[in-house]
Amino acid sequence: MQKNKQMMRRLAMLVLLLCSFAPCALARSYSLGDEAAEVASIQEALEALDLYYTDITGHYGKRTQSAVRKFQKRYGLAQTGVADEETIALLYRLSDTKAPAENAALPQAGYGASTLREGSRSDAVRLLQENLALLDYYEGNVTGSYGRLTKEAVRRFQRDNDLSADGVAGPRTFERLNALLTDGSGQETPVFTLPAGQTPAGTDAKTPLENVPKLNTEWTLRRSSRSGYVTRLQKALIALGYYTGSADGYFGSGTEDAVRAYQQARGLQVDGVAGRATLRKINSDVQSGVTAASTVID
Repeated sequence: MQKNKQMMRRLAMLVLLLCSFAPCALARSYSLGDEAAEVASIQEALEALDLYYTDITGHYGKRTQSAVRKFQKRYGLAQTGVADEETIALLYRLSDTKAPAENAALPQAGYGASTLREGSRSDAVRLLQENLALLDYYEGNVTGSYGRLTKEAVRRFQRDNDLSADGVAGPRTFERLNALLTDGSGQETPVFTLPAGQTPAGTDAKTPLENVPKLNTEWTLRRSSRSGYVTRLQKALIALGYYTGSADGYFGSGTEDAVRAYQQARGLQVDGVAGRATLRKINSDVQSGVTAASTVID
């Protein structure tokens, strides 16, 4: 055990020695609460070394701090949890990660990552799977784990949209996916076609309460939203008896009216926006079986 630690320390020193003879992208130190494009690069590097398993956000939170501390312990550095210049240099070298450009922006909200690839595990992967399913590219279970089926679905989507078909979901793939899902207009019109006789995933007239997936309360859904999270919301509202439309993933006027009706029935702020309080209440009602039929509207 002691021998392994000594070898790790020697490796770290060797890498740092090599860095002194070659150009190295060093940055200022980052600590809890910082936000920067380089923090996203640090998270990607930690992910590549199997030390970080959540969204690539560019925000230096407690999970990032913990992952940095584990990295420092593994390679014999001071276990501060702060990504200082020495830690970042070694991290980039061992993970084969590059520092971001000076004008790089934080990862876009939504997928929460600059890239998602095989081995990634997060809510961003879950959203990607749901949206690929809406476009009829993904037929597996929505797990939040980027496995072989997700990679193949991304590859098929990329081929059909003249993108590099590498199975890695990056900014261009997200941009094209979002363009197809919103159609750039916000109108309640189909943005993809299905073979005659088929309906979009999740358009069953009634979903049993026990089969309704739990809603992610961290995502606010409102008019013109289009994603797999909207599909889940619609399925829940259908099961609870507040929505009679299709679970098509688009938050149109019908979905907004259903949310308003639910909010009024359950004593919530009636604004037609599915925020944290509304989504939490829906999850609770689905779990306890409180439907529109059993609720008296004040």
